[in-house]
Amino acid sequence: MKKHRIFAVGDYVHVLLSSYNHPNVLIPVRGIVKEAKWDDVSPVYLIKIVKFYDSIKFLKKYLFEMNFVHKMNDRPRRFRLKDEEFKSTREIEERLNRTDEKRFYVIVDSFMATKTREDLREVFNNIQYFFIGRRFKELKELMTRAFYTGNMRLDSHAEFEMRLRKFMTDIFENDEKLVHFMSSLS
Repeated sequence: MKKHRIFAVGDYVHVLLSSYNHPNVLIPVRGIVKEAKWDDVSPVYLIKIVKFYDSIKFLKKYLFEMNFVHKMNDRPRRFRLKDEEFKSTREIEERLNRTDEKRFYVIVDSFMATKTREDLREVFNNIQYFFIGRRFKELKELMTRAFYTGNMRLDSHAEFEMRLRKFMTDIFENDEKLVHFMSSLS
């Protein structure tokens, strides 16, 4: 059973924003709970964003194209802002907190909300690890397909794993963790 921390209106929380059109892109932010509601399984929170933890380059690439639910029981939609209007994350934060701030609130599931930044980093790292592993698994399948004869062609899964081991050896703190990661790609 997944345990959820319950937050009250007015609490500062650290959350991962995900959208309906880019579900694999997570944006870590700090926010204030403006409203809480129980859905079928767990609480959902209406969050006012006060701080972004990503770079302006990353935010310009994804944030303005992502669809978020902005009101309880509403449909997802984009922020109605243009990325070229902003030169820093601070400018985006200031824009989201003007007098019309309510239109920039976002709904977040409780399992994407934590009390501390460190807890959020742990959740984020676990999810990113999963996404990275899934991409390597996809690469293994693409690069070893029988019909593919391009420059990135590898003859077998064993060759892919050998090359990956050579590439990743210095990234993992010990061989056991590397072996665990590689076995997860099977």
